[in-house]
Amino acid sequence: MSGMMLKLLAMITMLVDHIGYVFYPQYLEFRYVGRMAFPIFCFLLVEGFFHTKNIRAYLLRMGIFAVISEIPFDLALYNQVVRIDRNNVFLTLFLGLLVMYVTQMCYQKTGSKSYGMLACVAGMAAAEFLHTDYGAVGILLIYIFYLSWEGRNLGQQRGQKLQSTIMMLVFAGFLLVIQGAMEAYALFSFIPILAYTGKETGIIWERWNLRRYKKTIQYVCYAFYPVHLLVLYFIDCMING
Repeated sequence: MSGMMLKLLAMITMLVDHIGYVFYPQYLEFRYVGRMAFPIFCFLLVEGFFHTKNIRAYLLRMGIFAVISEIPFDLALYNQVVRIDRNNVFLTLFLGLLVMYVTQMCYQKTGSKSYGMLACVAGMAAAEFLHTDYGAVGILLIYIFYLSWEGRNLGQQRGQKLQSTIMMLVFAGFLLVIQGAMEAYALFSFIPILAYTGKETGIIWERWNLRRYKKTIQYVCYAFYPVHLLVLYFIDCMING
């Protein structure tokens, strides 16, 4: 699977999750499907971190969409304009991206990766303090993907890649399972993740010459989160008054 296919899969499963949360809370099957979305978004965040040409611009985009998404998030899921004790997933991703950025900066200056764990702990504490979606567990999952990236992409031997993948699965599985039985369904997300080709786009992208619309498609994907939440909120208002 290409990066774009993974992104589409994450968006679709997230939409299913939120439809279930808003309209069919009694049917947990919607939520089970939706558990796949967050690990895929975390994985793609790490891929984006290592491939972006401008990490500060990447951070800025994530921060802006974290702010933009907050009111739609609160309206759709909690029927409130602002809910202080719950914050959207873009803020979690922003903090995870910031943790990777600080880790990389410290490594470049000191040659030591030990500061990365301190950055991760600080990010986890910030996520809990700000009540972000998935909280500290979300930051730690992002950091695990970050640690596994080098082995998956730069390992010279198959054993290195296998060891890294096993580490990613075992630790991520542990973190998700301890969050509750429902979160265990997130482990199915690792099937498409392990099928990732390492390429941003696939055959359809090239056949339809979509590269010229890359920036537009990128922002459409970012906007999907707040827009779909607003749409669900308005539909709910029309149905229930």
